[in-house]
Amino acid sequence: MQPPTVPCPERIAPQLVTLVSRPPAGAWRYEIKYDGYRMLARIDGSVQLFTKNGYDWTDRMPLVAADLARMAVHSAWLDGEVVVQDDDGRRRASVWRATWSRSRRGECPRRHCVRGVG
Repeated sequence: MQPPTVPCPERIAPQLVTLVSRPPAGAWRYEIKYDGYRMLARIDGSVQLFTKNGYDWTDRMPLVAADLARMAVHSAWLDGEVVVQDDDGRRRASVWRATWSRSRRGECPRRHCVRGVG
C-alpha cells in the first residue's frame, strides 16, 4: 500500500537570506554565498524552474531541468542556486555570465546547491 499523495503547491516563496560579513554567535544556521543564480524548482510530473521573482525560466535552463527530472522524486519544491565553476572548482559570477549561452547548449558543467526542500 502506497502512502497518500498530496498535490504540490503551485507556488512557494523562496527562503530569503541576509548577507553578513561573518555569522552571528550562537545557535544560528548559515550558508555560504555561492555567486550562482537563485532558482526554485517545482517537480510534479515535470520540472519547472522559477526565478526568485516568480518568472518561469524552464526554457532558459533546459539542462538544469533535465538534470532535476532524472532525480527519483515524484513531487517536491527545491530552493537553491545554479552554480557554474571555473576549471579550479571555484564559483565565480563572471564565469556564470560568460558561459550562459554555452550552458544552454549543454557545453558547460553546472551544479545545483539546494537550500531547502519542500
